[in-house]
Amino acid sequence: MQYFLTSVILMFLVNSAFASGLSEPKVLQPVLGVTASCDQEFTATRLDYIGATAHFIHAIGQSKSTAEQSAKNMVAAHVTARTQTCNAKAKAVTDENGNSLPDGLSGILVNLAKD
Repeated sequence: MQYFLTSVILMFLVNSAFASGLSEPKVLQPVLGVTASCDQEFTATRLDYIGATAHFIHAIGQSKSTAEQSAKNMVAAHVTARTQTCNAKAKAVTDENGNSLPDGLSGILVNLAKD
């Protein structure tokens, strides 16, 4: 009985120790004004295509022809994200083929994380 009680107490303390650093996730409201109006026009450069192609070849493991098409998709998605947010550093969230993911509010998902 003594070992059983000690085991129960030990399990309770271990579970509390592991869970002590966790907190409830914060749920954020969706941004309703997704499309920003700005006068700036965003375009892609040759360097954008080269970097995106290298990403799909080396990081994803696609063949060169598939990677070139995925890079075109990705660069077009990034230009759309920059136009949508009026932010030159914005990047679109894309799938494994470089296609942008819709946000459900007639826009696309955008990554504004600082590099």
